[in-house]
Amino acid sequence: MQFFLYLPIGYYTQNQRRYPTIYLLSGLGGSHFEWPTYGVCKEMDQLIRSGLVQPMIVVMPSGNDNPAGGIGSYWVNHAPTPLSDGKRWGDYIWRDLVNYVDSKYRTIPNRASRAMGGLSAGGQGALTHALTHPEIFSVVGAHSPSFRRADGSIPALGDPAFYNQYDPIWLVQNTRAWEQLQIWIDDGDADAQWGGAIREYHELLVTLDIPHEWRVFPGTHDPTYWSPLVPTYLQWYSSRLIGQ
Repeated sequence: MQFFLYLPIGYYTQNQRRYPTIYLLSGLGGSHFEWPTYGVCKEMDQLIRSGLVQPMIVVMPSGNDNPAGGIGSYWVNHAPTPLSDGKRWGDYIWRDLVNYVDSKYRTIPNRASRAMGGLSAGGQGALTHALTHPEIFSVVGAHSPSFRRADGSIPALGDPAFYNQYDPIWLVQNTRAWEQLQIWIDDGDADAQWGGAIREYHELLVTLDIPHEWRVFPGTHDPTYWSPLVPTYLQWYSSRLIGQ
């Protein structure tokens, strides 16, 4: 599977240094072009030069193997049902991709130096991966996360009995994985698409006394919201990750 990889300024000249890593998942469709289009690489260069972030590696994977596009993988293992393809997208992200990047690039290969983030469907996926694998990720950012459920409308998610193991709502209600995570959630104040569900999730975390950073910025559920916030997101990840 294809992915975009950002290597920080100095990577090839400081050949003994190792770097924290951020994994950024895109929204519906799973395009690995999305985060680069929003300026992640340019912003990283500028923020490193200005001293506002530490040098970090950023991995932006594809969550779609359909040349025609479509809705993509939802970043989880698909249900083993007749209407689903059964592909193990979740294992590809948290296990195969992380292991590959750690083996090929000078990462700091431990959870304290590894973050998972995403927007919209990728925000939901980021919460899923962090809550199911806190031994891999210590930091998670959910930017306008969509909270799709196993209601029968998406065959890949199966039924609740299958999907509970990936559902960020069920996971915070029924596991203690959140105790190992630093969590950020944000949304636009005019997000008419997923804003209600996102606020409900924030309120659920408050009710469960789960620490998290909650931010509301002006905007809706589209690129005009996420793109200007890329520097804010990157600075938050940098402040939470352990570097060399």
